[in-house]
Amino acid sequence: MLGRGLPLQEALDRLGHVAEGVWSAAAVRSRAASLGVRMPITEAVCAVLEERASPRQALDGLLARQPKREALQ
Repeated sequence: MLGRGLPLQEALDRLGHVAEGVWSAAAVRSRAASLGVRMPITEAVCAVLEERASPRQALDGLLARQPKREALQ
């Protein structure tokens, strides 16, 4: 429903329950930051949930990132 542009509260009201990840996304972002781990998808999800970006803006931002090698160190 967020993808259709509904505000978070309205989407939750229509669902009748909390969608998975709604309340944990911010905690994941915080934990990643404390560990120095970049998590752009989590950042994008949080931006949509916090109404700082539309789903389209979040997706466009992710797709605009420069490709880079990712690996465990």
